Amino acid sequence: MKHQKSWILCLLLAAALLAGCTGGGQSSPPEATAPTAEPAVTPTAVPLDPELPAGELTENNNTYNYVNQKLGFGCRLNEDWFMVQQEDPQPSAARGRVSFTDLSAQRMDACAGLNILVEDVTLPAGGTESPERYRDLSLPAVQQQLEDFGCTNIHVEANTFVFVGEEYPGIRFTCTTPVQDWYCQQIVIGCGNYAVTVSLSSYDADFLDELAALFYPLEGGGQPAAPEENASPSNQIGIEDGVYRQSAFGIGISVEDWELMDRDAIGQALFGIPDYASYSREELLANHIPYVEQMMTRDMTTVQLTLEQPPITGGDGSVSDTPAEYMDAMSRAIPADFAELGIPVADHERFQTELCGLAFEGYRCYVSYNGVEMFQTMLTTEKDGLFFTIYITCLGTDESEAVLAGFFPLDRSGSEDTP
Repeated sequence: MKHQKSWILCLLLAAALLAGCTGGGQSSPPEATAPTAEPAVTPTAVPLDPELPAGELTENNNTYNYVNQKLGFGCRLNEDWFMVQQEDPQPSAARGRVSFTDLSAQRMDACAGLNILVEDVTLPAGGTESPERYRDLSLPAVQQQLEDFGCTNIHVEANTFVFVGEEYPGIRFTCTTPVQDWYCQQIVIGCGNYAVTVSLSSYDADFLDELAALFYPLEGGGQPAAPEENASPSNQIGIEDGVYRQSAFGIGISVEDWELMDRDAIGQALFGIPDYASYSREELLANHIPYVEQMMTRDMTTVQLTLEQPPITGGDGSVSDTPAEYMDAMSRAIPADFAELGIPVADHERFQTELCGLAFEGYRCYVSYNGVEMFQTMLTTEKDGLFFTIYITCLGTDESEAVLAGFFPLDRSGSEDTP
C-alpha cells in the first residue's frame, strides 16, 4: 500500500513541477516587459507570426514524434511517455504577446519529464531580449517558484549546455521535493522574436543526459528520419487479442487504445525492483509485494490492475484482512500522507459499487496542487483469498467513470486464462 501512495505522490509532484518551472516566460521582471500603464490586449487583437517557432506532434503506434522546423530539431518518445499538455499558440491575456507550451510530456513511471515553452520577447522600445539576459532574468523567479512548491535544499545556477550539437545558455537547478530529490536542466534558445525554453527534469540526476539524447537534428531539408518500429512491452500478463482477462475474477477490458507499460518498468517505478517480471506471483505475494498484472496509460489517465495477498499492512501499522478494511485504511492513510506534505485533499469518499457482477469496496479522492488536479479511484474485491484491485489515476480530468464502463464480464468457460 505504501508503494502505491508513493508513486501517486511522485506523479502529482512531477506534473506540478513540470507545469510550473518552465523558464523565463513567467518570470521576467518589470523592466523586461511593457510599462504597466499599457492597456491589456485581447487575444484576437494579435495575429500569429508566420515565423512563430511552433512544432508539430504526430503519433504512430504509440510513439510520439515532435518536429520543430524553425528550431531545426525533433524529439521522439516511445510508449513509456504520455502527453501532459500541448497548447495552441495564443497571445497572453496580460500583454497580447504569444506565450505557450509547445510540448509537455511525462514518463509513466513519473521519474522524468520534458517541456518546451515558447514566448515572444520583443521589448517595448524595440529589439528583443537576448537568450542570455532572458535566462539571467529568470533565475530569481525559478528560485521563488521552487520555494512556493514547498521544495527545500534549492540550488539554482546559470550554465551553458550542449543541446542537439549546439551550446546554449541554460539554468541548472536541484531541490528536494516533499517526496524526493528533483533535478532539472533548462536550455534557452533564441529564434527571431522568441525565446524557447526546453526543460529536462528527472528524479535521477544521471537521466538528464538521456533526456537530451531524445532530441535529434533535422537533416535532408528538415525531414525527420522514419520512426523506429514500436516494440510491444514484454512480460505482459493476461493479454490476448487486445483484451486483458482476469479469468479468476471473471472480468476483462480492451487494451487496444491503451499504452502498456513493461512489467520490469512497473516494478522499478513502484517497488524499486528492476527485474520485477522475473519473479513469480507466488514469490511476490509471499513477500507482501503486490503482483501488478497490468499498468497502462491513455492520455492523462493511468490504470493499474493488481493482485494482493491479505493481510495487508499499512504504513500506519493497520492490518487489512477484507476489502472493506483495505479501503478504510486507504481512506485514512492517503489524506494523512498528503496533509504531511501540506497538500489538502479537497474531496474524498468511501463507497461500495458493483462492477461486472462483482461487489467492490471503493475509495476516491481529489487533490489540487499548484494548478495540477489529480483524481484517484481505487476499487478492490476478494476471491479465494486474493484481492483484485483497480487503481485509476487521472490528471486534469476525472475519466474514472469512462474507464470503469470499459470493463466487461468474462464467459467463465475461458478457464484457461486463470493466472
